Amino acid sequence: MALQRWGLTLPLVSSWTALMDGLSNSACSSTFTLLGFAVYHCWQTRNARIHLQEYATPTIIVMRVLESASRSATFPTQANWDTTRPSRPSSTLWCPPPPGWLKINIDGALLPSRQAGVGIVARDSSGTVLFAAGRSLLQWDPGRTEMAALAAIRDYLTVDCFDASGVIIEGDCLNLIKYCQRCFDSRLWDAHFPDADVLSFLFELPRVLLRHVPRAANRVADFCSHHAISCTFQWTCLEDFPPVLSEVVQRDRENILNF
Repeated sequence: MALQRWGLTLPLVSSWTALMDGLSNSACSSTFTLLGFAVYHCWQTRNARIHLQEYATPTIIVMRVLESASRSATFPTQANWDTTRPSRPSSTLWCPPPPGWLKINIDGALLPSRQAGVGIVARDSSGTVLFAAGRSLLQWDPGRTEMAALAAIRDYLTVDCFDASGVIIEGDCLNLIKYCQRCFDSRLWDAHFPDADVLSFLFELPRVLLRHVPRAANRVADFCSHHAISCTFQWTCLEDFPPVLSEVVQRDRENILNF
């Protein structure tokens, strides 16, 4: 299924009643909402084909599903992108974003000495790196280190980020992703979100989805965060990367063919 190609998982239902029950369950409504949009757009495409009208390809259907899902809440970031990877071999691999979208992976690394680093990597649907950056800082709280990684995206955004159809932000800190999703989804941004000013740049992007991934699928950002402990850097082409990192990026690009 085209949705699974980009790392999305959908619940399995056997009837319309089961779908409606899932939508009414607040604990899993986000994934069922995504399924509901998928069913709707597939139905529209089926009708267009039956009536000999121009109909969408699977890739276009996925784009319409993501567009509908990202517009279904007041805030641009939400939990409709599932917080776990599918239980298949690619669950430990970096998944490319849909065509026209960008994916930004973030990570924070913290040593007992309070030396810390944050890493950020932006890639397109072909796996091409737009930039890889890292920043060193002093910190004592792992959670604040991860938040610093998310906030640091603002300083590295390029024109490509604003021209993209949407941006997927991935990190391996589940608590951070859930915290941000909960604040956005419950409309607590203005009233109770202490990092509102720092993360306000998210509203300037076309569409944003926050997603948790395993550390194995966040290897490039993990490398950058640890490298940043000793120095601040920004790389914009593969030739600038250390050989070890270049190999990881190339493997991720090769794995795209397996999705």
